[in-house]
Amino acid sequence: MSDQRPEWDDEPALLEELGRALGHDPDAVPPPHRVAAVRAAAAARDAASRDAGSPPAPGRGASARRVFLTGGIAAGVGGVAGYLGRRTTEPEPVALPPAPPMEQIRFTGDAEVTTSALVNHTWGTELLLDLRGLTAGATYDVVYDARDGEVVAGSLLAVADVVMKCRFNAATLRADVRGIELRGPGGAVALRAELPSTPAT
Repeated sequence: MSDQRPEWDDEPALLEELGRALGHDPDAVPPPHRVAAVRAAAAARDAASRDAGSPPAPGRGASARRVFLTGGIAAGVGGVAGYLGRRTTEPEPVALPPAPPMEQIRFTGDAEVTTSALVNHTWGTELLLDLRGLTAGATYDVVYDARDGEVVAGSLLAVADVVMKCRFNAATLRADVRGIELRGPGGAVALRAELPSTPAT
């Protein structure tokens, strides 16, 4: 049985050209259904020529398929352009709201403070306070010295030899907070921070 080779000897090069035109990796394998469709269309074109009594001249099979595939490439590029056009009309992602203003503050007192900052929220004021060196087992209150009086923002139970990472919140707005105290047993002030009249920017 003779080995009959297909007439499209340049098929790999054409498929590679098609892949590049469509924006694909030249080393990637084309989808089987695309390859089958190209082969079926080319075979149908040859069959139609033979049925009409005018078989293609030797060497014209590859050329005819090149013309066919070139048209397919143009159609594919048009499809990609149309797809990209649709993508550009999609709505832009919603931008996230800006982060609330934050300012560094300085505490004075007996405890060791590693982090101290205020977050100026629209709904109130948040204190970020990381510290150690308090009396283990004692309860401490965070008190905001506000324009209209004192406001307790929270409390903590001191633990020995551990950095306590604490977050305290109160509904008092930052513009109304003039100072912050950390008060221990009996109301003794362990830490105090004096705040400027306006938040740092």
